[in-house]
Amino acid sequence: MNDAADGTRRVVRALYVDCTHVHQTRNTSGIARVVRNLAILGSDMSGELGLPVRPILQTSRGFAAIPTSWLMPRTRGFVGSLARSIKLASRAAFLSVEDLIARVPALWLACRTGVRTRIASAARRILRGAASVLPSKIRLLLKQSANWFGDRLTKPASGSLPTRMFFGLVRILLAVAALFTHLIWTVIALIGAALLGAARGISRGLRVAVGFVRSARTGASRALLAFRLRGRHVQLGQGDVLLLADSNWDSDTLWARVAEARSRGTIVGSVVYDLIPLRRPDFVDEKLTRVFTRHLHRVGEHNDFTVAISRDSCREFLRFAESARHTGWDETRARTFRLGGDKWTQVHSMCSEAGAEVVRRIGDRPAYLVVGTFEIRKNHRVILDAFDRLWSDGTDVCLLILGRPGYRVDDQMARVRAHPEFGRRLFWAENASDGDLESWYSASRGVIMASYAEGFGLPVAEALARNKPAFVSDIPAHREIADGFCEFFDPADADRLAALLRLDMAGIRNPALRPIASFVWPDWKASVRECLRECVGAAMLGPRAGGSPAIHLGAS
Repeated sequence: MNDAADGTRRVVRALYVDCTHVHQTRNTSGIARVVRNLAILGSDMSGELGLPVRPILQTSRGFAAIPTSWLMPRTRGFVGSLARSIKLASRAAFLSVEDLIARVPALWLACRTGVRTRIASAARRILRGAASVLPSKIRLLLKQSANWFGDRLTKPASGSLPTRMFFGLVRILLAVAALFTHLIWTVIALIGAALLGAARGISRGLRVAVGFVRSARTGASRALLAFRLRGRHVQLGQGDVLLLADSNWDSDTLWARVAEARSRGTIVGSVVYDLIPLRRPDFVDEKLTRVFTRHLHRVGEHNDFTVAISRDSCREFLRFAESARHTGWDETRARTFRLGGDKWTQVHSMCSEAGAEVVRRIGDRPAYLVVGTFEIRKNHRVILDAFDRLWSDGTDVCLLILGRPGYRVDDQMARVRAHPEFGRRLFWAENASDGDLESWYSASRGVIMASYAEGFGLPVAEALARNKPAFVSDIPAHREIADGFCEFFDPADADRLAALLRLDMAGIRNPALRPIASFVWPDWKASVRECLRECVGAAMLGPRAGGSPAIHLGAS
């Protein structure tokens, strides 16, 4: 493809999509889904676009093109599932042994230094407690008897001859008992010290063995990958477009490869998902904010174009570039595309037995689905508060939560697991497949998104595309997708969300809203086509004025 509008013929020879992180992790998160679709569906559209679209990996030798089949999520068979179960069980056993060994020294120290004192103290407390319930005359008699016994035991010359002989024998027996007690404690101490030393040795051995296995596995994986990549390396240059769509925020090596490619004339672009680490640093880890800020500065300084997943994210990036004084950025260089709202067309995974069991438990009851990582930004707290109100009113409704554990939500995850309705009307799947997602979409009456901030809000589009109502927080990204098709609520207002759900279950819909059936949104093929056309159009503009031809990895 070419553009001669400015009198200069610019040819786009090929478009390469970086998929390094997705290939390494086989992740199925939202970003991974976008990357896979761009690479797999984009490759199928090569003829339509008039240029090859190829997924590539970053290696120690540069970039290597790979077949799209390498990006497909692994489907575990019996052997794979068994191996994974053994791995998880072994890891759990190892951590348990490590935990036990870590506590043995403290336990042993307590036994050696305090156990006899504690026993004596406990015995005194028991005796005092028993004595306190006895009549005063009996307590006095016992005290006199104890004093008499103590005098005879500690004073060999006191008392009559038979008394002295009797207590002499008692002293001999007590001395022998003390000697044996000392010997027993000494043996126990020696055995305990030996066991503790052995435990520490076993721990060190296990650590070495695990480290060796990991190193061997990593080495074998690298060797196998190097063997599979023979003859697949490509040298990007004039006419090539490199699209950085993957989660490559903390990869200095990648940016070094990008620098080499740009020095040979490659046009480089990035997919901008969101700027939440900059806009709302309170929702992410401090380290991620630093890493992402450095990454965004590199994009602003050294990329030729960007494609954002929403107009809101695009505007945020342009504001960032202007405030950071990265020149040459405007609407022609910062473009947008819409994520697909249908099921990922290349995935045909079946619903897991656990996912199917949840669907069976729901039965005919209304259920609402929450999709996304379990993190504070997603605002599960308000959703749970709203459903607590519904359940306290006697409403028989189910809440389905699908998403991996995220940042700083231990209290909310504990709240879910300890909830009286957990497993009855409250369900949470931490590691769900695409088949589980589709099954839960089908079983749900609607979808809830209560996020404080989003780059796009894919579940909103997915819900409306499936003719399901969406109940979403009033933020720009959600307005961009669903304005006119659903009611919005303040993300801090659980009562408003509960009221909207009651109206929906009663079949009452705001007449001012447009019918959900009239919602039109691109599927993933149209989404990928839209993105790649924007990339090609931006690449035809050539290198961005003000962009640095070399990437300084130390730049902040």
